[in-house]
Amino acid sequence: MLQYWDANLFLYRINSDGENSRVVGNLYELARSGEHPIATSEISVVEVAFAERERRDPTIRDGVLAEIDALLHSSPAVELIPIDAGLLEEARELVRRAAFARGAGGLQAADAIHLAAAARANAGVFFTYDDRLLRAPRVIEVPLQKPAAGWL
Repeated sequence: MLQYWDANLFLYRINSDGENSRVVGNLYELARSGEHPIATSEISVVEVAFAERERRDPTIRDGVLAEIDALLHSSPAVELIPIDAGLLEEARELVRRAAFARGAGGLQAADAIHLAAAARANAGVFFTYDDRLLRAPRVIEVPLQKPAAGWL
């Protein structure tokens, strides 16, 4: 099954601390084994711009950027879903659906792009730690959930 990752999972992977990072690391290893590959939108390249540890130690910036680039651009476990005009139209439609859903809040543009990319990729699950996105109106068929140790 294809996993779709919101950008925040890559941040947990890069920052490597705490229980969420361990869970994300396990999901990444499943993808590396070929069992459950990862897809994410190209917008993740912008959203995953730095690691928190770079703020504490500026001398590691080049190394961390190389780590981020390797994860997003060179890993066979990760597929970047291109952002094209069609995907942007699909994302706009999701924003409109969410805006007119009864009793619901809106949907941020970046979140809509991620949701449209997950739908386009036919993901089996959309993982995010974003509580606001998890509470948003359901506008795609792909189930959204927080990553958990017992996912499978």
